[in-house]
Amino acid sequence: MCGGDAANVDRARGRRDVDLRAREIAERELALHAARAERAQADTALAAWNAEWTDAVRALGKSAAMSPMEALELLEALSALQQRVSAALRLEKRVAGILRDEAELAAEVAGIAERYGLDLAGGAVDADAERIVERLHAAQRADDPYLNPYTGKGMPVDVALGLIDTLDLNASYAGTVPLWYRLLNCGFRLTASAGTDVFLNRIQSRLPGGDRPKVVFCTTEN
Repeated sequence: MCGGDAANVDRARGRRDVDLRAREIAERELALHAARAERAQADTALAAWNAEWTDAVRALGKSAAMSPMEALELLEALSALQQRVSAALRLEKRVAGILRDEAELAAEVAGIAERYGLDLAGGAVDADAERIVERLHAAQRADDPYLNPYTGKGMPVDVALGLIDTLDLNASYAGTVPLWYRLLNCGFRLTASAGTDVFLNRIQSRLPGGDRPKVVFCTTEN
């Protein structure tokens, strides 16, 4: 190879190296530009977050210097407090309902006492209600089954229409059995039954089955 050819090769190699470095510089400039744009976006997002953080902690009565962990602990404490407040409000609502029901019961008891001319002691409402029940129970008589506040005075009609097929023979009321005999003597097939004698709508009553538990006898054949 002559000297002129060697010089041309050297110049070609030099231009190639220059082009490679130029492309490398251009790529790095593009990367740097992208990094600067990303940094600008991050700075903008950080500034917005700092502004939101400042407003958020200000609502808690704290400064922006408060750490996220401290803020989290404070929020957890506030959440627990909110739950306690909600529970207290629910309890207050229940108490208000109980007091309202108590006032309605007192008015009803006073109305019944006035209607029947009963002189109550004016003590606790539930005690006065029990006194009314005891005094009205005393009016039942075996010779007059209908002289009883718990008597279904329309029951004979219901029996005649076939709407009732059993009668609970409660020995606590003297007029129950005579009434049953009267219906039997009229030719009605009315089966005797025995319930638990529990009133779920009364102020004080026993548990179902407390007075009359049901016993089932089963027989097996060998």
